[in-house]
Amino acid sequence: MDFHPITYIKGHPVIAGVIVFIVGYIALKYLGVFGSSSSGDGGASAYYSAVVADNATGAQVQLAQINADAQTAQTQIAADAYTGVQTTWAQTQLSEQTASNANSLALAPYAQNAGLIAGLTAIATQPPTVTTSKSNGFFGIGGGTSTKVTPAPGASSAADSLEELLHSFLGAQTG
Repeated sequence: MDFHPITYIKGHPVIAGVIVFIVGYIALKYLGVFGSSSSGDGGASAYYSAVVADNATGAQVQLAQINADAQTAQTQIAADAYTGVQTTWAQTQLSEQTASNANSLALAPYAQNAGLIAGLTAIATQPPTVTTSKSNGFFGIGGGTSTKVTPAPGASSAADSLEELLHSFLGAQTG
């Protein structure tokens, strides 16, 4: 036969009631419902309760102060970091602008020469004029074809100017 508590309680309700009463009484006594059997503490428990409450309040105030100090430090760190980043960014932009200005000043003469070179190159690379003439000669004797190549107008002077500009540029680079 298996023992089952519900079946036992149904079969013996008086014993079960007594057990529940005793357990309940012990629990209530332990929780202090019936008061203390000794009344001679002279208020010591109230004193110690007040000390504990005071310590807890002091700890809470101290914790609040620590949190406020930590928040102030975090705010200061964030502000310092922001200022540092902004300062670095401004210095970087200033350095980039200075470098760009220096490059512009250094390349200015070459930009002028680049325009001149482009114009001269366009003139110098124009195709020459080719003319072909055919002569039958006298009764087929002495006839033939002659071809004449005429350079484009200004092409030879443009080529000379390009060569002179190139030599002056190379001379400035090596000298």
